[in-house]
Amino acid sequence: MGKFSAALWLLLVAIPLVVLAGCETYTCRSACTRVYSDCGVPANLPCESSESNVDCSAAGAWEAHQEGLCIQDCQSALYTLKAGTDDGTSRGLFDEEDATRFIQCVVNTECDELLRDAQGCGIIW
Repeated sequence: MGKFSAALWLLLVAIPLVVLAGCETYTCRSACTRVYSDCGVPANLPCESSESNVDCSAAGAWEAHQEGLCIQDCQSALYTLKAGTDDGTSRGLFDEEDATRFIQCVVNTECDELLRDAQGCGIIW
């Protein structure tokens, strides 16, 4: 491979792949997955206190449910430019600013710190 073709490959293939990989890190899904699956932060509410249809005896079912709520709330907040007041439908993330702050906090915080102080990043599910 000549110098020109190697440089062209770097510009057209390698750099975009690195950029795209970085973009996947800062999403609601990746932040919520990091909290419940990667770091193992326990859900704030016990399963038995829920009015959901989750089978509390199934291993990991409650955490998966809470992870889903986290993703749902975060994505909803991302599409709200500026919240005036809480409308009662979100459990903690109200607008784009809240969601962005939450994602950045979770991605940039070590798991052991998230386990010690989940509230620090606003993890309330």
